[in-house]
Amino acid sequence: FWHCVNKRAPRKNINSPTCCGIDWQRSELWLKTDRKVRRGIVVKFKQYLYLRDEAIERLAQGTTTEEEWDLQTYAFVGDAVYSVFVRTHLAATGIAKTRVLHDLAARLVAAKNQSAVLRTLWDTLTEEERDLCRRARNLSLHAPASATLVEYQQSTAWEALLGYCYRHDQKERLETLLQTAWPIAQEVMRHEIQSQT
Repeated sequence: FWHCVNKRAPRKNINSPTCCGIDWQRSELWLKTDRKVRRGIVVKFKQYLYLRDEAIERLAQGTTTEEEWDLQTYAFVGDAVYSVFVRTHLAATGIAKTRVLHDLAARLVAAKNQSAVLRTLWDTLTEEERDLCRRARNLSLHAPASATLVEYQQSTAWEALLGYCYRHDQKERLETLLQTAWPIAQEVMRHEIQSQT
């Protein structure tokens, strides 16, 4: 992989104060990090730039792959599937204030909520679905401040499951999972709101 990066981008002095077009000299964080860590940051940034440019190029060419997606990609797509499902149901309430809808959507798709949904539905999943969820849980090593690591891992597993069903055109199963999850997600949200008042 790295030989591709090196062929595409000319080598730069990664300790240079303006490496990759960024003025690192003014960054306090940059000055406080040691040389090895700085090198890792720049390499990751170069990797990001390479992959971003590669994705843009493939989109422009219409290049698609029939290869099996990895679990992170399933979770990425599952996040969008669940978000559209939740937002569609919220829009159907007839409330026209997007601030209210956005607040409720954020609560419903939060890691804590999705974690509760997966825990509740666990016994209804097939063995294949449970295996996928177990593997997807291990993807998350860092959690946002709004959730524990376990909650974040479980929400990633839930999203990966939805993404898997979507990718493999299991429309009935996807609809069953979403419709079964909907009352659970609403109850978790109501409980969270009541506990805050």
